Amino acid sequence: MNRRTTLARRVDMLMHDASTLAALIDPALVALDVAATGWPTSTPGADPRATVTPSGIRFDEDGNPISDTYTATESAALHRDPASADLKAMEKAIKAAAVQLRVAAILARNWAGPTYDASTLERRIAAIDAGIWCENCSRHGHKNVRRPDGKACEYCAGFNSDWKQMPPKDILDLRSAKGRIYEADIRRILGRLRDDRKKTA
Repeated sequence: MNRRTTLARRVDMLMHDASTLAALIDPALVALDVAATGWPTSTPGADPRATVTPSGIRFDEDGNPISDTYTATESAALHRDPASADLKAMEKAIKAAAVQLRVAAILARNWAGPTYDASTLERRIAAIDAGIWCENCSRHGHKNVRRPDGKACEYCAGFNSDWKQMPPKDILDLRSAKGRIYEADIRRILGRLRDDRKKTA
C-alpha cells in the first residue's frame, strides 16, 4: 500500500470517527452529566462502565488502539468517578484532534488550491457533508449520521416506520436534551402539534 492510498484510507477513518462523534456527542454528554452526579451501582441505571476493566490505551504505528491498561492509580481514579475521568479524556482528545486536523486541512487546501478553485472546494466539502448527515435531522438543526442504505438516520427511519412520519423538530430537540425520549413524550408532542395545525388551518 503506497503512501497516497494509506493517507486516503486514514482520512476515511477520520471522517467515520468524526461523524460518529458528532452523532453521539450530545447524548453522551447528557449521560456523563447524569453519571457524574452519582451513578447507581445496580440496575436500572447502573454505571455502564461497571463491567468494563478501565485501562490506558496504547496505539499501533497507524494510530489504532491496541490495548487497555491503566496504572493502579489511574484505575482507582476511574473507579471512583468514571464519568468525570472519561469526560476529561474525551475533552483532551477532541482538543488535540481539532488542532492536528486543522493543520492537515490547511495543508491540503493549500496544495489542492491550484487544482480546485475556492468555489469548487466549497462544493466538494458541502457534497461530502450532505452525504453524511440525516436529511431530517439536518433540516431541524441536528447532526446524526444517515444509514448506509438511505437518507435518514436510524432513529428517524425507525420513528417513520412506527409513527408514519418523520420526527418533528420538537421531538428531536427533546431527545437531544434528555438523551432519550418516551412514547408518552412523543404522543404529547404530536398531539400538541396537531392541535396547533388545526388552530391555524
